[in-house]
Amino acid sequence: MQTAKSAPQVNGRDLKLVALSGPAGEFEIAGAGARKDGEVGYFYRDPRAEFFFLVELRTAATPPHWKVFAAMTGAWSGSAVRFSAQDEAAFQQNIRYFFQTRQGLSPTRPADSVTATWPVTFEWQVAA
Repeated sequence: MQTAKSAPQVNGRDLKLVALSGPAGEFEIAGAGARKDGEVGYFYRDPRAEFFFLVELRTAATPPHWKVFAAMTGAWSGSAVRFSAQDEAAFQQNIRYFFQTRQGLSPTRPADSVTATWPVTFEWQVAA
């Protein structure tokens, strides 16, 4: 995916974008940091939209899984984003693809054989 847009920043530092070709088209994604409570932030961009989303890594669950629970305009804050049902489905497909093919906690690295099989659930409220 070629883009003239600059890398997004969190706390004044450029995020390291990874370009992927997913089931719903080309997109870019980057890790945006983690909190002590276990939440992990990401930045997502494709031709339809760009936004940050938050994930909980649910390792105590059976099976362990990634739970996407929020999407917003800024890193760790900002307005909630709203998408059409069609765009939401596309974003979900690409985000699932990301977690199946890349290491969730180190997006520039290929997925490992364990976490690549973990399901991804979406509990975000993004419907327009």
